[in-house]
Amino acid sequence: MRYQPEEIHPVLRKATDDLNNRWMMGDIREEDRRVLPAHQRIWMAHYLKPMLRSMIGPGLLVLMGVAMQLTTAGSIPFPSKAFIGAGLVWAVFTLIVQLTKNSREVASSELATLLPVLDLSGLARTYADTVVAIGEAAHLSRDEKSELLKGLCRVMDEHQRIEAARGSLTAGDGIDAIAAELDVVDEKLSVTDDAETRAFYVESRQILVARAEQARVRDQSLSRLDAQATLLNQSVWQLHDAVRRPAHEFGMSNLRDNLAVIQTRSDEIERAVAELDA
Repeated sequence: MRYQPEEIHPVLRKATDDLNNRWMMGDIREEDRRVLPAHQRIWMAHYLKPMLRSMIGPGLLVLMGVAMQLTTAGSIPFPSKAFIGAGLVWAVFTLIVQLTKNSREVASSELATLLPVLDLSGLARTYADTVVAIGEAAHLSRDEKSELLKGLCRVMDEHQRIEAARGSLTAGDGIDAIAAELDVVDEKLSVTDDAETRAFYVESRQILVARAEQARVRDQSLSRLDAQATLLNQSVWQLHDAVRRPAHEFGMSNLRDNLAVIQTRSDEIERAVAELDA
């Protein structure tokens, strides 16, 4: 199976692009050497051989033009020029089409081979494993695979928005740092007799108490979001395991229900983050 652009989330495409760029720069690690030979064979089968086959027509046209030129004892009649020019234009056009197509699509066997060395973690790693499982599921039709893949792309979109919002929640001092500031203010209050100075410290203490409460609520909310994110990750794994089962054990309707649950959980986490941000 070859995944179409709309079936692969950018987080996975970026991981494969980063890996290919690293290899092109000569940065090949020990773990890469275990997948490189297999990847090269798959790349040849999926990309190079079809590209060479597509060049047969243009190549024959160029050869016909060259043959016509050689058989005219050095003169270059118009037909030979036309054949050579048309063949070259055809070759360039075909090359551009093939390269564009190859850059936008990825084969499931290629992705399965690269998976161990892709720089992915958390839900992104689970997602990549599930994409491969869907691509290899012989009991699913091409349309059913596309439906699941696009649904998972929407889940990953939600996940990225959630992670961005969670990152904004982590800004600010932690409760321990605020508690340390509060101890300093309390100590100064205990040794200060000047009324005006004490008033300043009392006001500072009130602000610190409010900040501590905000930090406590934020930390509690982040812990809850971490738990929900773990549940979302396990839900995607559940879909992954379901896809691996034979058709008679787990039908497409069950897979749709499973995906709907994952999307609902993703929506719930995003709503929770939005409430905390408000």
